[in-house]
Amino acid sequence: MAAAKRNETVVNNVVSNTTPEVMDPSHILFLHPFDNPNSIHVNDLLNGKNYRTWKKSIEIALITKNKLGFVLRTCSQPGLRSPLFPQWDRCDKMIDSWLLHAMEKNISDSILFSNSSRKI
Repeated sequence: MAAAKRNETVVNNVVSNTTPEVMDPSHILFLHPFDNPNSIHVNDLLNGKNYRTWKKSIEIALITKNKLGFVLRTCSQPGLRSPLFPQWDRCDKMIDSWLLHAMEKNISDSILFSNSSRKI
């Protein structure tokens, strides 16, 4: 298999290597420049009593970000040597952050060291 072509861009003196497909907003590994750890909002933080409504809110939020596949296991992790692995890992960590920010502190503290958004 041929290696994916990479685009190198420089923003604020930081070199970013990305494959062309993750620059497509419809690609599951695309992160919008405005995506940040606080860019997912739910009405109520997960508190242990509101799981059903919280879960539905998170599902809707992840669908709008095209990231539900990470937690449903339909977006599999590429191999460590894949050119897509760094971007997959970045997306997974962003999802971790979104989930952690949507929970009360005592719950988020208990899952902080999970290895992936799938495990959370």
